[in-house]
Amino acid sequence: MDNKYYALDLDDSLETVFLVDSSLSNPIKYDARDSMIAKIKDKKMYLYGNAHVYYEDMEVTADIIEIDLEKSQVHATYSVDSLGKPIGRPFFKQGSEEFDAADILYNFKTKKGVIKDVKTQQGEGYLHMEVSKRHPNEEIHLKNGRFTTCDLAEPHFHFHLSKAVVVPNKRIVTG
Repeated sequence: MDNKYYALDLDDSLETVFLVDSSLSNPIKYDARDSMIAKIKDKKMYLYGNAHVYYEDMEVTADIIEIDLEKSQVHATYSVDSLGKPIGRPFFKQGSEEFDAADILYNFKTKKGVIKDVKTQQGEGYLHMEVSKRHPNEEIHLKNGRFTTCDLAEPHFHFHLSKAVVVPNKRIVTG
């Protein structure tokens, strides 16, 4: 076993596990309601049921989360109930930025992420993005988006954005 990856501590009161990877600046803290599966050989952790991952000031919550220590990334998604309705859509929080999405892939080292089917508030407007890529400088590049002042899931009106760059709380650039 590569000694670079190991469980550091188990907090019995929260049933939370910490992982340390010497290439990361801080330990990864995670927990799950249903189950946690460790594949040490593959350097992966699988969390099921109300799962949480904490790293520095970043928090991800979802019904299903995979932590890949080899790639230094977390992948969060939802499951579906017997009626086909989503359970535990991923929620991402870092600093003042927070949003829920259908799928989140985030790299701990590069601080880049790919987010699918996300809605976020920008000032007094709302941005719906089919696929977006978050960069370490907080810029967001997106494809197939909508900008609106309507807060409904399906807005009554919007500006369609085939491609755009968003500088949070400053501007949206599109062509």
